[in-house]
Amino acid sequence: MTFKETEFPAMIRFLKTLVQREANPYVIRDVIQQMVRLYEEVPLYPGIVNMCMDQVCKSPKAEELLV
Repeated sequence: MTFKETEFPAMIRFLKTLVQREANPYVIRDVIQQMVRLYEEVPLYPGIVNMCMDQVCKSPKAEELLV
């Protein structure tokens, strides 16, 4: 099995998108820490981590924000 046949490329694509979309380095750091913690808990299934991370990084709608 090659690296491209695993689920790790999906995690790399997620990180690439996160870096392009998010300007705040502290947010990126926190998301990566959360990803690492998830992977340590479920080390055999990086696809599960990727699915969870898609739910963590969602941009809120303007109507959902409070002043």
